[in-house]
Amino acid sequence: PVSVLSVEPSAKSPTLPLYGFVESPGTADMIAAVTGDVLAVNVSEGDTVEQGQVLISIDDVDLKLAVQDREADLGDIQARLKMEQQQYKSDRVALEHEKNLLELSRENLKRAEKLYKKSLGSEKALDDARTAYERQSLSLNTRNLSVNNHGARLAQLQAQKQRAESALQRARRDFDRAQVKAPFAGRVSSVKIARGDRVVPGTPLITVYDQNRLEVRSQIPVRYLEQIRSMLAAGRSIVSQAVVDGFEVDLKLDRLSGEASRGTAGLPGLFTVTAGNSDLVLGRFINFSVKLPAASGVVELPYEALYGSNKVYLLVDGVMKPLIVERVGEIKQPGGTSAVLVRSDQLKEGDEVITTQVTNAIDGRKVKLAKPAAGESK
Repeated sequence: PVSVLSVEPSAKSPTLPLYGFVESPGTADMIAAVTGDVLAVNVSEGDTVEQGQVLISIDDVDLKLAVQDREADLGDIQARLKMEQQQYKSDRVALEHEKNLLELSRENLKRAEKLYKKSLGSEKALDDARTAYERQSLSLNTRNLSVNNHGARLAQLQAQKQRAESALQRARRDFDRAQVKAPFAGRVSSVKIARGDRVVPGTPLITVYDQNRLEVRSQIPVRYLEQIRSMLAAGRSIVSQAVVDGFEVDLKLDRLSGEASRGTAGLPGLFTVTAGNSDLVLGRFINFSVKLPAASGVVELPYEALYGSNKVYLLVDGVMKPLIVERVGEIKQPGGTSAVLVRSDQLKEGDEVITTQVTNAIDGRKVKLAKPAAGESK
C-alpha cells in the first residue's frame, strides 16, 4: 500500500538551505615588536575592547634609555651644524684678511729682492721675506679650501642629522610599541602570553577580531551558482535570517569566494552579518536559508517521494513508473517542515506521485492505494 499526491505544477519560490561558520576578514594577529618582559595582560579571551585600549604592557625601561641616546645623538649633530655655519661665516671674513696679508707679503718680497740686488739687503732678509710669502700663500689656500668645502661638510652633517632623526623616530616608535593597543573596536579571540613572559620581535601576543566585519562562509551547491550569480549581477539582494542561541542574526550575500575548496562541488559564498553581530563569536556554526527567484512549472513534494537525488515514481494503472526530475530547491511549509521542489517536462497536472518510500522500488512493481486513516479524506 502506498500514498500518492496528485500534482499541479505552478510557480513557486524555492529556498536554498545553507550552513556555514562565522569568520572575520578584520582579524588582527598581533605580535611583539620589541624585546622585553610582559608587565601586564589587561584583557582575557572573549573580552570586548575599544580602539586604542591598552591590551598588553611590556617593560619599556631599556626602550626609554634608547630614546634618550637617540635624542643625545641628534642634539650633537644639531650643535655641529650650528658650529659649521658659524665657522663658515668666520672663514669668509678671514679669507679677505688672508688675501690682504698675501698682497702685503708679495710687496715685502719685492722690496727685499730689490734691496738684495742693490746689495742694500742681506740674503737672510730676502729668505725671510720669501718664507713669509710662501707661508701666507699656503694659509690663503687652506682658508679658501675650507670655504669651498663648506657645502660638502654641510651636506654630510645634514645626512647625519637625517639618520639621527630616523633613529630617534624608530626608538620612539619602539617605545610606543611597548604598549600593545587595540587597532580597532572588537573582541579578543585568544591570548597567547602571560605576565612575566619574555618576548622578542615576532612573538605571538593576542588575536582581536572586528565584530562589525563578521561574515558567514557557506558552500553554495554548483547547481545554484548560475542563479546566484545572475541575482548578484542584477543587483538583487540575497538576504536571510537565522536564529542562533535564541537571538536573530541577519545575513546578506556580499560576494562569492575567489577560490573553490578541493574535493567539494560549488563555491563558497560570503554572507555579511548585518544585524546580531554583537552576540556572535568566531567559528560559530549557523544554519540558514535564502529565497531564490520564483521557478515556473515546479511541484512541491515531501522528501519521502524522492528516490536518490532526482527520481520519483508515478502511480500508473496500479504499477510504479520512474521519472527523472530536476531538483529546483526546497520550500518551507506551515509548521516549519520542508518540502522539495522538483520539475520535469513529463510531469503533468493530475499525475499521481507516490509519496511512500517503497522497499526495492522498481519499474512496473504493483502497488495499491493505502486506505485513509479514520478522519482522513481519500
